[in-house]
Amino acid sequence: MNQIKFVLNPGILRRIALKVLDYIHSNTESGIDASGKPFAPYSTNPFSMPAGAFFAKTTARQRAKLNANGDLEFFRAKSGKRWVVIDGGYLNWKRSKNPSFRNVVDLVDTGQMMRSLSVIAVDQDSATIGFTNKEAAEKAYYHNVAGAGKRKAIRKFLGITNDQEKMIVKMAADNITVDFGSLVKT
Repeated sequence: MNQIKFVLNPGILRRIALKVLDYIHSNTESGIDASGKPFAPYSTNPFSMPAGAFFAKTTARQRAKLNANGDLEFFRAKSGKRWVVIDGGYLNWKRSKNPSFRNVVDLVDTGQMMRSLSVIAVDQDSATIGFTNKEAAEKAYYHNVAGAGKRKAIRKFLGITNDQEKMIVKMAADNITVDFGSLVKT
């Protein structure tokens, strides 16, 4: 039987998966989605949250900055619980939280979601990229599928651009060897 065997060099799947991860991280950090377009902007609509969560998730410096700008309003709900409204929306929240914020939608609040994204399995014929943290996986689901926030903004960061995909295909193709040893003259 005449056969030609095509072999993907060992270890290339891990290198390809790591390169795809690098692309996802770079794209997201640059505010670019899987199709190469900018992410939907962060909301500027005022939002409210329980005061307890607000105090737990903010630093004294951040609270002082928001308060000095008049961007905080505390109130009591009918239940008696204390809430806070942040004027300027999530964009203002991000700016106050991170002094070096570059006005780029980068999907990083705590950094947990992106740190949790990794190569979780490599087999002989496939590699899997996923999340090592359940909460991070849920956040990614909202950004990629269901929509995040009240506006349900979709920000598809899991994926790579067409140009990046071509480079991955070339990387794989460059690491395929052809084994003619199975050819037998019959």
